[in-house]
Amino acid sequence: MKPEANPFICRHRDWILPLILVFLLCTGIRLIDLIHWDSPDLFIDGQRVMATHDAYAWLAGAERVNQYSCHPMAILLRFLHAATGLGVANLAFWLPVFMAPMAALPIVLLGLWWRLPVGTVLAGTLCTVSSGYLIRSRLGFYDTDPLALFFAVGLGAALVCWLEPVLRLPRKSDAAPSPRRFFGFAFLIGIWGRLYFFTYPSGEPISLTIFAVAAFVGCIFGMTGLRVLILTGLLIAFLAGNAGWISFVLAGGATLLAFLHPGIYQQGKRAILPFLILLTALLLFSGLSERIGTAIWHLVRYGDRSATGASINYPATLSTVIEARTIEWHSLQRALAGNGVLFFLGIIAYAYLCVRRPAALVFAPMLFLAVAATKLGARFSMYGSVAIGLGLGFGLTLLSSSRRWATRLNLPLQFLLLAAALWHPAHLIHNQKPFFFISKAFGEALVEMRSRVSSDAQFWVWWDFGYACQFYSRVSTFADGSRNSGEYVLPLARVHATHSPEEAGALIRFIAQEQSLMGNPRHPCADRPVYPNPTAEILDKMRPGEAKIFFDGIQDLAFSGKASIPEQYLVLAWENIRISLAIRRFGTWDIVSGQTENPNLMVPTGRIALRTSEGTIDASGKRFKTRTLDVLSKENNRHYEYPWNRGGWHVFSDLNTQTITLMDDGIYHSMMVQMLIGKPESFAPYFDLVLDRSPSVRIYRLNPWPSS
Repeated sequence: MKPEANPFICRHRDWILPLILVFLLCTGIRLIDLIHWDSPDLFIDGQRVMATHDAYAWLAGAERVNQYSCHPMAILLRFLHAATGLGVANLAFWLPVFMAPMAALPIVLLGLWWRLPVGTVLAGTLCTVSSGYLIRSRLGFYDTDPLALFFAVGLGAALVCWLEPVLRLPRKSDAAPSPRRFFGFAFLIGIWGRLYFFTYPSGEPISLTIFAVAAFVGCIFGMTGLRVLILTGLLIAFLAGNAGWISFVLAGGATLLAFLHPGIYQQGKRAILPFLILLTALLLFSGLSERIGTAIWHLVRYGDRSATGASINYPATLSTVIEARTIEWHSLQRALAGNGVLFFLGIIAYAYLCVRRPAALVFAPMLFLAVAATKLGARFSMYGSVAIGLGLGFGLTLLSSSRRWATRLNLPLQFLLLAAALWHPAHLIHNQKPFFFISKAFGEALVEMRSRVSSDAQFWVWWDFGYACQFYSRVSTFADGSRNSGEYVLPLARVHATHSPEEAGALIRFIAQEQSLMGNPRHPCADRPVYPNPTAEILDKMRPGEAKIFFDGIQDLAFSGKASIPEQYLVLAWENIRISLAIRRFGTWDIVSGQTENPNLMVPTGRIALRTSEGTIDASGKRFKTRTLDVLSKENNRHYEYPWNRGGWHVFSDLNTQTITLMDDGIYHSMMVQMLIGKPESFAPYFDLVLDRSPSVRIYRLNPWPSS
């Protein structure tokens, strides 16, 4: 039999030109975003602000402040900073634009493998500019999404190229594959998977489903007599990339056996022995059941909005995470393909591609995950454009190649589809400004605190701003974007939402004391402590009723001695007012019943009329009675009271931002509001004001022993 021809022997223009075009389109769309970044308020400490709070996780890690100091995203910033001298925030601002096209590289190689260069540009471009991915890889959005998509698409493309020579469709050759090449490639796929999880540990569920579909394709479409060989190769790839080191060694041994004694894989029944050994390793050493459980947990944690906890009823906080918010069906169609017509055309074309190239089914889990974004959260929508792009690019090209007259129309059709697919993302990036979640005043206040606090201090700031606080202040925080589950939010929200400075101070003091008893808070690669959270460890040992009494009565605890604790700071910012509904709900959470207060907050728009003499406000076509009115400015704050308006609203008029905010008693009297605008001496002896930028931000230092 003749050896199989190498499908990668193609003209350079078949891959270089598509790669250049995809790169230019991908970066060009993202550079439109520059029109939104011309304000001096978008610079803090001489560097660009970020477009997502998650980006600050890697910035703080690059400065060796937090638990991500060893992560590749932080290491990359440190390396580039050392090589160029540019600030890590400025580097992180530009990097997403040039990292985003990486996801198209496996698509280009797949087009080279299939010898379909005409469809490569559309497939690669749609994969990288669909709005689901575009929004998460725009300027200032330095996060793991480009790596997550790149490695996932690369895994799928590698499996396609590995599987197709041993499948009945498309028939390339009758020759059996060389065991050395076949299993060597499988082991390299496993190495790719290991790199995938090193950069993006949450990719395990995606990888698991891709391998499951690959096994299905191998069993259904594999050549007669080669199915055991296919499954053995998949086991090698899976164990090398997804399992522990014992499984990795076994996978490496099976690969080495293919090089030393390739005949064992070609001798009928004897070939089943390595398969059985690897299957046993999968069941015993890979932790497969735990990995399946982890995959289910990842789905449940995004899909479930109920309270969690077997005994203690901790609040479920994921519904407040922006990326976990669901997406409507019609919005999903635009996010994946630009419009509904292209979406359904892409689905049909992808189905046709799978008929002609069954190995392309390995990308189906990404499509299903994207469709599930209607339940799991908008972030997952970025995966679906891969299958849609493959369908519109390669599926339609294959379809047109079956008719001579249609072949001549394919190139113009591809350009028309490309223009249609680019319209929505270009329009979106032009009109949708990034969300700047931290103000210049807030950031500059944190920068000022760098030289005023000890290196082992801890800031109590709402978790949304935890990473940014770590980066700008170079100080550890109690909570952040990854430490935001119920056991973190429960004490943090109580500190912000309580009406008692004594309770807030006692809770911070108690947590800090318990943290000191939990051992060494140092973290590898970090120069700052990463303090553990003792809340769950303490409360989970109690019955729910006892835990509630204990937690609600912490301010009445008699502390033995006056143990030394690291400096504790409470950071209150105007940004908290915007999310005060969630903070107040979590701060009044009942850990037994799961019940909470239902606070009220309004931010009216349009024409607004304040009548300070009457104590009323006209807004949104209605007249509201006001109990108090606070007119806030950088120069001074003016306070008005209207005791005759019982049950009225408390109103903030912020002259700096030209906004009006109405809130109820619960929010108004909370520490997140009163410590921001009230008289600092009202919170003594529990807290001492150390930085005052009211109404933008105030920072207090805890007096751990107020009676002294």
